[in-house]
Amino acid sequence: MRNIKMRRTIVIIILAVILFASLLRYSHRAVKRNFSDFHVNYIAGVRMLERANLYDFYKSGLANFKYPPFFAFLMMLLGLWDEFWAAILWHIINFLLLILCFKYIRKILNGTINYGQGVFLYVATIVLSMRFILQNLDEGQVNILMMSALIFSIYFLIKGRDLIAGSF
Repeated sequence: MRNIKMRRTIVIIILAVILFASLLRYSHRAVKRNFSDFHVNYIAGVRMLERANLYDFYKSGLANFKYPPFFAFLMMLLGLWDEFWAAILWHIINFLLLILCFKYIRKILNGTINYGQGVFLYVATIVLSMRFILQNLDEGQVNILMMSALIFSIYFLIKGRDLIAGSF
């Protein structure tokens, strides 16, 4: 029991250090790049607060907002903050969703393959996905949110909780 608590504490400390380093890196680079893809979603949230047309971005020189109004509604909550702090919060949300994705992928794989293969496949998948992960974190994209919804849906579908799976 004590080893499990110690291991869990070490993992939490390592993840906190990685998140802190990631936040420092992101906060330094994001402003220079005008918050990349996050800027379009943030502006959509702000426009939703202002009750302006979500899909009329050409006049302002921004890329077209291509997500449904429900997503803009969610981004509206971030639109209440200054763009820098909203981007930091979005980065933290993406990081936490990523950790949950890895946890639920492990739960999905648990019992389907033996321990040696499972650890190798799990670590190899994470390592080989790092470019995708870092790009999405750097640009503030919504791919991690969509991936996490898909993984949560699969997990709950396997568990026979169809209503929760369907809601994701």
